[in-house]
Amino acid sequence: MNKRNPTIRGEAGSAYIVVLLVLLLLTIFGLSLVLITHTERQIGANERDAGREFFAAESGVAVAIAWLQESNTQAHEVEVGRRVLGSGGNTVDIRDRVQTSQLVVVGSQDSNLGDVSSNNGQPQDRANFRFESTARRVSTSTSGPLAGRDVQLGQKRVELMVEMDPFDLRAENAYTGPLEYESEEAPTTLAPAN
Repeated sequence: MNKRNPTIRGEAGSAYIVVLLVLLLLTIFGLSLVLITHTERQIGANERDAGREFFAAESGVAVAIAWLQESNTQAHEVEVGRRVLGSGGNTVDIRDRVQTSQLVVVGSQDSNLGDVSSNNGQPQDRANFRFESTARRVSTSTSGPLAGRDVQLGQKRVELMVEMDPFDLRAENAYTGPLEYESEEAPTTLAPAN
């Protein structure tokens, strides 16, 4: 006769249930790892884009200072970092537009370097300029519902004060009038220095 042990009979299928529970735990662990990795990747991409915009805004500062050295205080706009992605009729044009505001004198006095740097007998000034540089990442697609339209992907703004010594405030392009700009708090007008 076949006699079965009653204790073995109660354990039948328990290994199957244990294996299913282990597989369930491994699946949950794997899915959470994938979700965390995807989130970290998105955070890294956002930080990279923010860094690019900040560096583009800083390049606008360099452009403004270069123009300032030529006594040109007017607002300027340049495009940097242009890339075209895709091929054929499906391309995306990504570029950074950098705008610098007009450089405004917010304080001036006689230059300490007057004896060293003469301007054909004209007095020299030491001037503080306030300006801002705004970088916008813009994309333009050649196909789809947004074809031909600029889509803003990101923006960074840097506000700065620069002191130039010596500087000729009587130069033709030097702007010393009021500048209106809006901040988060309220619109402000900077009065020119005399």
